[in-house]
Amino acid sequence: MSHETLHGERKVPVAFADGQSATDFTVKQFRIGDYQKALALYADEIGLVAFACGKIKKEIESLEPESYERLHAAVQELNEKGFFVYAARQEKRGQEMISAMPPEMVQAAFGRFLSPPPSPGLPPVPR
Repeated sequence: MSHETLHGERKVPVAFADGQSATDFTVKQFRIGDYQKALALYADEIGLVAFACGKIKKEIESLEPESYERLHAAVQELNEKGFFVYAARQEKRGQEMISAMPPEMVQAAFGRFLSPPPSPGLPPVPR
């Protein structure tokens, strides 16, 4: 079970998958100055949790799943009214910018991400 220790941070007990000694990780609320770095990690959930804990991603990946889920929940709770509000605004702004672009510009910019992958055994569709 996690518990808050100071404003903007929480100690969370964790256990490692390889049986190393259990310990506590400190999860911190992101400071506004860290929002851009956190936003760059937004699509990498494990990387974002590592950043919130001041750990490297490999260390987070070595935890038992239950420990990771406790850390993830603490990151969400500590940042729900700050960073995640900011990230949602940025995502909305990006979607608005894309929807305002002419379709051919969107296709040119994001075409390789929007096109379905070729079927196995068939040659790629020429563009």
